[in-house]
Amino acid sequence: MEQALAIYNAVANSGAGAEWRRAVQGAAHIHYDRGEFEAAAAAMIAFLDSDPPAQERGPALLLLGAAQQQAGQAGEARESLEEYIESDGVATAHARLKLASVLSADGDDSAAIEELDLALTEELPPPQETEALFALARNQETAQRMDEALATRERLSSEAATPFERGEALWELLALASHINEGQRAQEALVTLARDYPWHPRALESLGLPQYAPAPTLSSADRGVVLFSHRSNEQAQETFRLSLEEDASAAGQARAHYYLALLAERADLPDDALTEYDAALAALEGLEGDRLFGEAAWERALLLESLGRSEEAVAAYAGLAASSPASERAPEALFRAGFLRLRAGLAEDAITHWTAYLQTADGEETARARFWLAQAALAIGDTQSANLHLTEASQIAPWSYFGLRAVAILEAEPPLPLDEPVPETPATDWTAVQTWLASWAGPEDTAAIPKLTDDSPWRRGLELLLAGLQDEADDQFAALTNDLAGQPWPLYRLARALDDQGQVSAAARAAARLIGDRVDAPPGILRLAYPSDYLDLATAEAEANGFPPLLLLALIRQESFFQPDAESFAGALGLTQVIPTTADEIAGQLNEPDFAYSDLLRPTVSLRFGAHYLGSQLELFAGDIPAALAAYNGGPGNSLRWQEAAAGDPDLLLETIDLSETRAYVQLVLEHYARYRLAYGLAEGPTLPLP
Repeated sequence: MEQALAIYNAVANSGAGAEWRRAVQGAAHIHYDRGEFEAAAAAMIAFLDSDPPAQERGPALLLLGAAQQQAGQAGEARESLEEYIESDGVATAHARLKLASVLSADGDDSAAIEELDLALTEELPPPQETEALFALARNQETAQRMDEALATRERLSSEAATPFERGEALWELLALASHINEGQRAQEALVTLARDYPWHPRALESLGLPQYAPAPTLSSADRGVVLFSHRSNEQAQETFRLSLEEDASAAGQARAHYYLALLAERADLPDDALTEYDAALAALEGLEGDRLFGEAAWERALLLESLGRSEEAVAAYAGLAASSPASERAPEALFRAGFLRLRAGLAEDAITHWTAYLQTADGEETARARFWLAQAALAIGDTQSANLHLTEASQIAPWSYFGLRAVAILEAEPPLPLDEPVPETPATDWTAVQTWLASWAGPEDTAAIPKLTDDSPWRRGLELLLAGLQDEADDQFAALTNDLAGQPWPLYRLARALDDQGQVSAAARAAARLIGDRVDAPPGILRLAYPSDYLDLATAEAEANGFPPLLLLALIRQESFFQPDAESFAGALGLTQVIPTTADEIAGQLNEPDFAYSDLLRPTVSLRFGAHYLGSQLELFAGDIPAALAAYNGGPGNSLRWQEAAAGDPDLLLETIDLSETRAYVQLVLEHYARYRLAYGLAEGPTLPLP
């Protein structure tokens, strides 16, 4: 970014005409992204003073108004945004949102409400619609339009874009309803917040509030779940003990004992936990179809397995599947029973459990069942059955981990080398891609081609992009991709158009949506879904750390989907999503004393740090790619434990990982890697040869 800004400034100081305008726009975009709003505004004022063409003036006005708003220049922002709106710009709804914020800050709530109402008449992407509704509710309340504010917050509580925002809407609804003495509505919001969003910070705050109406009531068990979700363990335990006294029903007793068991596990009291699980299951005797029965039986079996009491765990898993076959946990219980039997050398018993698992599985899980049935068959010397199962796995879900591994085993492929180079990327044969698309989607409706770029959603996204409002453009393109789901040709045209605009992440998402699980997708369209952005940097850093560049791209795709400014809830930053504590460790190893966390938002730094960390894990795990990926996500200590238990078998390793997030991460990165290898000419078909 620093280098780009220097280039833009150099051109701006010496250039003229269209070249000068592009440089000034580029510099303004960088200033805005970096939070340097006054500098961005100054650049746009100079740009507009140059009397740019009409098609460039609108985006410049929008960025100017946005920068002035962020800089606290209310009067100037209002003037710029109103001029943009009067010009009937295609992103007028977004300009109205910003204008409403300016008006609200000036105390003109009525005018702000009017702008927000107008913005909401247009088709805003979900994040902006949610933003508009929150702002509308606040302004309605300030303007003493309480009934309208209540209605808006109730709408948000069910329609906000994310669960977190829906929980926040319930909290605001609760506060407003209690303020205007709407006790029943306040009570309903309080109970819904606690019951449906117990993990939300506001749910914990709500426990300290009074009850506003006789019903619905927030029970001790409801309160206990909130306390449990926030790891207030001692208080949660007291609350569930109280619940046992208050609620004598089977469901009430089972719920309390179940959470007391989980709390005992947290306290490292496994015997107490088993006693509580047994009590929960006993309370539900005759009610084995209850969801809680399946959950309690599952957690009890997991605990027995973690304690090394394998025989009891197998019996518990099998018992769950037999007594509660409709439980969501039943299929995985059958799998775990078979897995433990195979690990114990009892392959025929494993086949019995996995055959039952196969009957419950669908899609990718069917491939998993077939894959492990093949391993059990090989263990008893039944090569013919093993090959049949592997063939089925490869055909049922060829892009899944288990389908990819099945092909590698069937073809006896040698393990992937850590020094695998990347060939030159060939030019894409778009005619071949379109022939493939027509072969299953039918001929393209040529009349629809110009419609995509003429329609408002695309033009609005492009306007936001030209204005340098990247996050809002991303939201618009994401909404457009969702709208086109199930329409192959429009998705294809959208992916191509996004790629032409340099929108790598958005183009990849659209292309991936188009491809789905189709194994016959040509390399050209695969490369659009699995892009080579940062390949030069990735090649240098990956090779310096002893592993293939495409593995690093696969990791980046999973970690950040090629968004350099990505930031997770855990504070991980950049393309490779390095967390601050790990970044400090890496900075010391790389001898970078001046390192700052914000540097991770620079691709060069993020790739260097991420490649170094992955390379160090590969060194620690002797080139074991799955174990290194598990360490990257779940920590080297955990991965050492998993690798030791798996005895170097990559497939056993995957099933041994007991952190669901890490297991999914390893599986997905390896699936991405297989697609990258095919897309860039390192494989002739979908396969994943591992040591």
